[in-house]
Amino acid sequence: MICEKYILNEEHGSYLMRYTFVKDEVLMPNMLKRPAVVVCPGGAYMACCSREADPVAFQYMAQGYNAFVLEYATKEKAVFPNSLMDLCAAMKLIRENADEWGVIEDQIAVLGFSAGGH
Repeated sequence: MICEKYILNEEHGSYLMRYTFVKDEVLMPNMLKRPAVVVCPGGAYMACCSREADPVAFQYMAQGYNAFVLEYATKEKAVFPNSLMDLCAAMKLIRENADEWGVIEDQIAVLGFSAGGH
């Protein structure tokens, strides 16, 4: 598994955690690209709840998805449309790197809890 952090917006404090499979052209040549899910944890716009972040992403990875966790703008930075723009930046980053990261570009789902679903 590859785990990397990408800063999306320093002013918002937002970032994207990437959890993707290592491409193995020898052992798994038919699984070089996978669908993906972006997890947006809840937290009442005060914080991103950790129990709705990595544990959810890892469950999707167990089912064969590449997974990403979005830590979007919270607290005073959570004014509209900042959090939505963080998701837009995350989707753009994933699509721009889809080939390198092994993501099927037109099979990216977004899953949100509470404020993350809003």
